[in-house]
Amino acid sequence: MEQKFFLIFGIMFIGYTSIVYNRQSLPYAAPVIADRENLQNSDLGVIISCQHLGYMIVKTISGPMADIVVPSLLLSASLFFTGLMLASFTVASSVPLFAVSSFFCGFAQGPAWGACAVLLKQLVKPEQFATWWGVLSVSSNVAGTVGPFLSAYLVEAYGWRTAFVVVATITMAFSGFSFVVLRLFTQGDEKVKDTGFLQTSV
Repeated sequence: MEQKFFLIFGIMFIGYTSIVYNRQSLPYAAPVIADRENLQNSDLGVIISCQHLGYMIVKTISGPMADIVVPSLLLSASLFFTGLMLASFTVASSVPLFAVSSFFCGFAQGPAWGACAVLLKQLVKPEQFATWWGVLSVSSNVAGTVGPFLSAYLVEAYGWRTAFVVVATITMAFSGFSFVVLRLFTQGDEKVKDTGFLQTSV
């Protein structure tokens, strides 16, 4: 049972790290995008603000959404559409299109954190929740630490469009893997909710 827990926890950790990295990819690559696409600083401000707006809107309803929708599905869907919207950003050719793609990219990322919270709550005892929640929260720090170096390398070596497509493809592929594994080992999330891997094994 412990192995199953760490597998599920690892998927949540890597998944949310991917979500945060996708969200930060645009600000990291913004100077290169501005130079290659002849954008002004005000254009970049609009594009990045649209991403934050989309994220903020859905984040406000992500809690109730996670209580209604099966969390394994919600997390996987958030990963998939985050990757899809990041890929769509690469085919945009004007500020309005960049802004719309950026908005929906942020919108797609919002449900993931609520889904992780529900999954983790189902997996651990209440007295262990804060410990594992703290560990899971480190995922955003990992993305924030590794992200700038990884983005700088990818953008410099392959160009920002190719770099975004690579990240988007990996994110979408991981969403499929996470969906299969989470649904397989949580059995629709109901069994986990009733027992909890750590509640019975730790």
